[in-house]
Amino acid sequence: MNNRMYYSAEAEQRAQGERLALAVAALILGAGVGAVIALLFAQQTGKEVREQLNKQVEDGREQADDWIDDARKRGEKLRDKVEDRVQSMRG
Repeated sequence: MNNRMYYSAEAEQRAQGERLALAVAALILGAGVGAVIALLFAQQTGKEVREQLNKQVEDGREQADDWIDDARKRGEKLRDKVEDRVQSMRG
């Protein structure tokens, strides 16, 4: 998927973090735009719309937390691999 060559593991981790941050920002922006559109075209009462939006926001928050946890685990695995390689090079 990603054919880029990085000069260091730190640069690669930083790039992964930036991509994750961009994905989370896009998710939040998309949720906001969706909420505005839903309010403009809603055929429900205000209370029903608020309940639905609260549920969607909570679902989005849970999904973002899952993505962040997954990215953290991948970062830890990458760090462990780098540390293992450094140790094997040292002897």
